[in-house]
Amino acid sequence: MVALHVTDLSKRYRRDAEAFTALDKVSFSIQPGELVALTGPSGSGKSTLLNIIAGYDQADGGSVVVNGFDVTRAKPAEMDALRTRTVGFIFQQFHLVPGLNALENVELALLNTGLSKAERRARATESLRRVGLAEHSARRPALLSGGQQQRVAVARALAAKPSVVLADEPTAALDRANAESLMDQLAALARESGMAALVSTHDQRCLDRVDRVIRLENGALS
Repeated sequence: MVALHVTDLSKRYRRDAEAFTALDKVSFSIQPGELVALTGPSGSGKSTLLNIIAGYDQADGGSVVVNGFDVTRAKPAEMDALRTRTVGFIFQQFHLVPGLNALENVELALLNTGLSKAERRARATESLRRVGLAEHSARRPALLSGGQQQRVAVARALAAKPSVVLADEPTAALDRANAESLMDQLAALARESGMAALVSTHDQRCLDRVDRVIRLENGALS
């Protein structure tokens, strides 16, 4: 089964009296185990595309199918369940809870998975270890650098072992070594578990480590 299948996806917005096209009949597929980069200039529609795939935004036309499930026709509760168990999202702005430490922030993503408290703790600990932050698990976001906060966000997205991961500029706050390490981890996870990953990026360090590059320009594949 194809992990992610996007067909004729379209999205239009209005700004004041002016309408513009964010996505123009975009179509592509990603296979299980494939790491794909989504690139293009600012304003080309990359974030809009990721948000629609994850169900945070709605398309005006076309479809998104994740592991056989049609996201574009899903009810809100169905999308919540999909994001909890199947689709991991690595946000550009981290979205960590200030009052929780790193481990608790990762555990938060596992609350509705049906795992026991001990299983959630073990899964979150292992996810932080994989991104090199095991020793900082008790620190709150304010005591972590921007790069460390990004890695906590990555650990949170991967903790539920999703079959599809979406990442919006995940290396933007990372130095070269950590950026390359993150991409290597995503590539390894894709190979080992069959996880499919779509990474929005301008970063050449990412492009050098993916299986394939999809380019958006003015809302259309180029």
